[in-house]
Amino acid sequence: MHRFRAWMDKERFASNSLLTTEYAAGLTEFMTLAGNQESCLTTGMMFCPCPVCNNNNFIDKGLVWSH
Repeated sequence: MHRFRAWMDKERFASNSLLTTEYAAGLTEFMTLAGNQESCLTTGMMFCPCPVCNNNNFIDKGLVWSH
């Protein structure tokens, strides 16, 4: 497994039902990287990687955060 994606396999939620610090940091880093891609910078949209959209829906990047 690549170290860059290691956060994906860690616990997602802490005992207080909030995202763990490690997961939140990895998610933020991923979203920043994805949001800086040329297509996203040009259109303000990106493919949503959530389990429901399965990387098939091209939606506003702000909505991707809510998924």
